Amino acid sequence: MKLIFLDADGTLLHSDGHIPESTILACELAQKNGHKICLGTGRQVVEIIGDLKKINFDACICGSGSTVIVDDKIIHDSNFVHKESFQLKKYFFENQIPFIVENSHGLFSTQNVVDYLNGNLDKLCYNLSPEEKAKHSLALVIQQIHVVSTKELEKCPINKIAFLNSPIPIEVIVKQFNQKYDVIPSTYPPYGKMSGEITRKHITKANGIDIIAKYFDVSKENIISVGDNYNDLPMFEKSGYSIAMGNSVDEVKKQADYVTDDILQDGIYNAFKNLNII
Repeated sequence: MKLIFLDADGTLLHSDGHIPESTILACELAQKNGHKICLGTGRQVVEIIGDLKKINFDACICGSGSTVIVDDKIIHDSNFVHKESFQLKKYFFENQIPFIVENSHGLFSTQNVVDYLNGNLDKLCYNLSPEEKAKHSLALVIQQIHVVSTKELEKCPINKIAFLNSPIPIEVIVKQFNQKYDVIPSTYPPYGKMSGEITRKHITKANGIDIIAKYFDVSKENIISVGDNYNDLPMFEKSGYSIAMGNSVDEVKKQADYVTDDILQDGIYNAFKNLNII
C-alpha cells in the first residue's frame, strides 16, 4: 500500500476550479488497487468544496498542516497562541495590509478584503459567462469568507494568515517574521502577486504526513507526494518519491524525483501509470 499525498491548487485543481476527469479516474483506480489517496493542501476544511468533493480522500492535511483529518474525523488541530495571533494582526492592521484569518472553522475577514477579491474575480473572469464565473475557484473561496468587523477579526483564532496585495514587499515581511514563523509567497495565484501566507514554525504539510503515516503505519519509502508550489516542498522531504507537476514552479521541479505532465495534460494519470499505481 502506498500513501499518496496530492496538493490541491495547481495539482488537482486548475485555477478555474475544475479537476480533470483523468485525475479523478486515476485516484479511483489507485484506491481500487489498495492505495490511500490523501489531500495535502493549504486550504482549510471549509474550502474542500466544488470538484474536490468528487474525490473520496482517505485523509486530508488542511491549513498547510494545522489540521489533519482521517476518515472524516479531525485528529489534529493547531492554532497560534493568543500572543502570536495578536502580534500578527497588529502588524497587518498597522501597515494596512489586507489579510484573511483562517482556522479549521472557517475564513474570516473584513468587507474591504472581499471587495478586493471580487475585483480580482472580475478581472480573471471577464470573458466568462455568469455560470462559469460562479464555478471559478476564487468565487468559491469568496463564498466561504465570513465578513466580520475589525474588532471581531481581532478575536478570531488563527492557524494560518493569508495576506493580500501587500504594499510592503514580501521579502520585508519574511525578514520580519521568519525567525518565529514560516512565511512563503502565496501558493494561490488568484490572491494576487504581492500575497503570501504565514503559519506556525514547523507546522507544514510535512507535519501532517507524519501524523497520517503514523496512523496508517506506513514508512517513508511507501509515501508518494505530488505538488506544484513552494508549500509542497515539505511533503517532498517526507516522501520516498516526489512528483512535480509540469506546471510547477522551477524550484519544485528541481527537488522532485520526477516531473510529470501539466495539470491539463493528464499529469496525475500519467504519473500514476508511470509508477504502476494504476
